[in-house]
Amino acid sequence: MISVIDPFYRNTYEVWENRLATHDEIFEHFRLNRNSVLISNIRDQLTEEITSPLEAALYISNKKVDHDLENHIANFLEKSSEFKKWQNHMPSRTPKCFTDYQQSYPVSEEQLEEVNACINRINFHLPLGQVLFHGGKWLNQNDTMLLEKPLSTTFCPQVALRECTWRGKAYDSGEIGLWVITITSNNIPAFIYRIKGTKMGHEKEVLLPKGITLNIRNKNDIGIEKARKMIDTITPDEKDVPVYVYEIDAFRERN
Repeated sequence: MISVIDPFYRNTYEVWENRLATHDEIFEHFRLNRNSVLISNIRDQLTEEITSPLEAALYISNKKVDHDLENHIANFLEKSSEFKKWQNHMPSRTPKCFTDYQQSYPVSEEQLEEVNACINRINFHLPLGQVLFHGGKWLNQNDTMLLEKPLSTTFCPQVALRECTWRGKAYDSGEIGLWVITITSNNIPAFIYRIKGTKMGHEKEVLLPKGITLNIRNKNDIGIEKARKMIDTITPDEKDVPVYVYEIDAFRERN
């Protein structure tokens, strides 16, 4: 029996404002920690406490970059016995179809079909309530969409946001979209990429197969942001695009 992986459950991520340390504070830190690096900044004021994946998504959609948040999630996964349990359900060596998919851009239709079949063959199903992230524009005019190809998701909202803007994707699509996907049926297969010892482990990636229905439960309008794309080798072009955080339920119809 597997359980939900939530890097923020009883593991609050704190956001602090820092200030320059005084000479006395630098000296005192050195006196107490002689083998550590000298400090130049110290925590001054707690500005935010993040206790859920949705809060993390809303925070990073405004902040844009916070490497400490990404490290918080990475450290949690590294120490998580539940994540180790998930990975024990995966093949001992990553099948070539998944490696090729992760390192190819664009991905061919043949690769997508092979990856989809591989995900279903593993026969690992996500637990009810699991939350994952995806970055991209919602392409359907309706609030409900059936996945027609595998979907790349991640445990980290910053990774998803970065993927959304990579290579001018947000510029081309006209939107920065961060999807917060909650698993609402217990029959959704997935492939969990390994984090340690892999070239793309920092992406903390989870692959979902086609045939899953996604339904927007709520759409958070964050504001307007600059989207950029390199038009030539020197100067990026930019334009204003809306930023949304989608709260999405994912389920699969039973045969």
